[in-house]
Amino acid sequence: LFPLVLGARDMAFPRLNAFSYWVYLAAGLFMYTSFLVGAAPDDGWFNYAPNSLKAFSPGPNMDYYALGMIFLGISTTAGAANFVVTVLRMRAPGMSINRLPILVWGTTTVSAGILLSVPAVSLAFFMLWLDRTYGTHFFNAQADGLPLLWQHLFWIFAHPWVYIIVLPAMGLVSDALPILCRRPIVGYTLVVLATVLTMVLGFGVWVHHMFATGLPLVASSFFSGASFIVTIPSAVATFAWVATIWTGRPVLTTAFLYFAGFIVMFVIGGVSGVVTAAVPADLQVTDTYFVVAHIHYVLIGINLFGVLGAIYFWFPKMTGRMLDERLGRWNV
Repeated sequence: LFPLVLGARDMAFPRLNAFSYWVYLAAGLFMYTSFLVGAAPDDGWFNYAPNSLKAFSPGPNMDYYALGMIFLGISTTAGAANFVVTVLRMRAPGMSINRLPILVWGTTTVSAGILLSVPAVSLAFFMLWLDRTYGTHFFNAQADGLPLLWQHLFWIFAHPWVYIIVLPAMGLVSDALPILCRRPIVGYTLVVLATVLTMVLGFGVWVHHMFATGLPLVASSFFSGASFIVTIPSAVATFAWVATIWTGRPVLTTAFLYFAGFIVMFVIGGVSGVVTAAVPADLQVTDTYFVVAHIHYVLIGINLFGVLGAIYFWFPKMTGRMLDERLGRWNV
């Protein structure tokens, strides 16, 4: 879809595109092999040290996870570089920056975010693998290592990664929803700025995942403020979508219903996330199902509804065949 909306024949580097895909597939198969041999990763998806060190996880479980994540990072970084170069060099003649589809803005913004965030977690997993395999002490507190370093390296990746996941879905909605509402999107420039600002500000909020670790008050205050501010661009996009529906003439297709559900989920996920920006509230909800519910509203609600709506919208373009609307409405 990406070259198609840019008017390009292919990505800028087709071989790099293939490389990133095959490395991704191989890394995924490698990680899932751990289930087949009874050695699945056993320290949660955030993999906190020292629980993930050899002393507390002696089997190959975490080695599968660490090596798999390193290769996934290589794949994702290569793919992101390809997206950025494709936008810069492969646009159709006359497609200036202010004419780019918002889908392209979303994907390009997150690709830049990937180039800045994924190396941090790849480095963290490489350091963990060295700790486990060669006895280094990056995260071993008994040998003057810093377990808190793992949390910083992980969350400086993982919170921007939340926006990396949702911004392409937001771009899909911002491109398809106006067509279904039979009018241009309200506030194109504001939505583009909101997309870019969300990614930029996303790199200044990672410590709100660590408020319960006893950080200094000044640091907690700064990241609390940044976590509140990052909600503003998301609110701008939400108001633009609602205004587009309100002032348009919506066609109630399956795709539109998915997008409407996307907006509702987006608001619930966003409002519940604001709670974690306040240090006193975050201390109460840390490690509770409140946070689990929030992240599922954000990732499942936003990504699943947005992508399913986009599939219904662009499926005829991709395949030349229409999907059944009646079955689609039952799905919604």
